[in-house]
Amino acid sequence: MKEGYKKLTTLIMFISMFISTFVAPLTVFASSTENAPSVGDIGKNNEVTNNGQSATVSAGDASVDGGVKVTKTVSKTETEGRYKVELKVEGKENH
Repeated sequence: MKEGYKKLTTLIMFISMFISTFVAPLTVFASSTENAPSVGDIGKNNEVTNNGQSATVSAGDASVDGGVKVTKTVSKTETEGRYKVELKVEGKENH
């Protein structure tokens, strides 16, 4: 009886050491990749922007006479693989 109890205690101790050794690093690893980009996330210059929900780029300057500014915004929709693209063009007339 004592020997069976000793083997059972040793087995329980071994299992708990095994679990604590391998589960703790997995927990840390899982929490460190929480903000990693996933498929379908949106970004620019290889970086996720706005938590992967949208990205905006613009070029030009509409504050000078004859200037034009073009802004493009890409954002996620409810349907996976579908995105909303908005183009906005601003300009200033020559006077």
